[in-house]
Amino acid sequence: MKTNGLIKGLGTLFSKENRVKTIVVLGLLGIALILLSELVPVGGGSDTQAAGSASVDEEEMRRQVEEKLAELIGSIAGVGECKIMVTYESTVQNVYESDTKTTSDSSSSEGGNKDKTTKEENVIILENKDGTREALLKTQLGPQIKGVVIACEGGEDVAVESRIIGVVTTAFQLPTSKVYVTVLENR
Repeated sequence: MKTNGLIKGLGTLFSKENRVKTIVVLGLLGIALILLSELVPVGGGSDTQAAGSASVDEEEMRRQVEEKLAELIGSIAGVGECKIMVTYESTVQNVYESDTKTTSDSSSSEGGNKDKTTKEENVIILENKDGTREALLKTQLGPQIKGVVIACEGGEDVAVESRIIGVVTTAFQLPTSKVYVTVLENR
């Protein structure tokens, strides 16, 4: 019964007398919704996040690496309390999206064939709603670890030192010469 009433109501809304009024009202309603959508931000994030330029807090990342490594090494039998320092060879590196064009020309002359290849690379730039321009971030490469120093209570034991070096070299794919284990001073 409610369906019949709804159909009759829509029928009178689109009758010949009301058809033009209904179309004008629906058109104005559509325009109002479009204008409203421009005023309300969608997604709750900033333009830079929408453009894919997520940034990493480098100091926070380094602190987390040291904390996780200290927790891991502290769980090894015989280590006891430990302090860790990780040194880095480089910082976070941003890799930007680019458009590359390669052209090659070959010509022959009396001396032989000459090939000329030209490579042109352009970084892709995005313009935000507020008019600012920024490069499109493809990825971020973490900093390269240069070496690790571990001071722990069990550092004088050769077996403990060997286990620590094994864990660190495996976790960071470092050579053993880049890992140093020493005894933590008791205070």
